[in-house]
Amino acid sequence: MEKTKDPSLSKLLSKTYCFVNSKKTFFFFYEKVVTFLGFLSVFFSLTFITLIITFDSFLGFFLPSINGLLEFLLLIISIAMAISVHELSHIVILANRSVRARSAGLSLKGIVGGYVEADVDEETYGRLIRPFFSCGLGSNLLLFLILGLISIVFPILWIPAAVNLWFAVLNSIPAPLMDGGKIFEIYLQAIRNKIINELLPLLIMLLWFVIFIFKFIIM
Repeated sequence: MEKTKDPSLSKLLSKTYCFVNSKKTFFFFYEKVVTFLGFLSVFFSLTFITLIITFDSFLGFFLPSINGLLEFLLLIISIAMAISVHELSHIVILANRSVRARSAGLSLKGIVGGYVEADVDEETYGRLIRPFFSCGLGSNLLLFLILGLISIVFPILWIPAAVNLWFAVLNSIPAPLMDGGKIFEIYLQAIRNKIINELLPLLIMLLWFVIFIFKFIIM
């Protein structure tokens, strides 16, 4: 595959690779934490969306309050931070396995978001798929937990906390082109039951439909 043509990006990726390898103990521990959180993210996302559909007040609590220029600027910075941390975590997981990221950046095609590319063989890809697709989501959930706790003392930090939460929730939806889609495939492969694999997505949609209809009737 063609290597990145941006010398500055190539240099930055190389420095990141060297830094991660110089702090292997820390970054292996980081990988364990964010991979665990990320692997649970699809279940978390589906539960979160179900609660939003069920309880009207649930959504409002997790929306950041933007009342002025300072909050708006912090919102923009928080979005950039959420994307950067998410993609950087992918690079860390590659570096932990002595794989260099070939390219990284922001994609404006289709769904807007970041991306990381690397040249790996099929065997390496098989070992990477779970931690690679889990780590970005896990890093956003980890930031949400940390910033959410700090926001009890400094309320303005609820903005970056909420942004990281929503970034994790939306990216962990089990749909094509989302990290959650790959993780959901791993869930289904672990079940190893064709009938359940085919029915599970339908049952989730049916549950949401029933909740929506029930709310519509009682209102």
